[in-house]
Amino acid sequence: MQFLDMVLKKSDVLSAEEYLKLYTESPDSIATVRVIPPRIGVDNHFGKFEVFYSSNHYEVMKHGIPST
Repeated sequence: MQFLDMVLKKSDVLSAEEYLKLYTESPDSIATVRVIPPRIGVDNHFGKFEVFYSSNHYEVMKHGIPST
């Protein structure tokens, strides 16, 4: 029997690709979204999305690190 370590997440910071995948696969799981714009000269991405989940969202941990 295998046991899984899981952690409850109420929000997560996602890239644009991750956000679009979540939005197309499970739009009901998203309560609200906050856009995090890139900081000029500091960040090398085009912005991120902080997603607040509408229901309980659990993530499996591998050796204390969230698996993606």
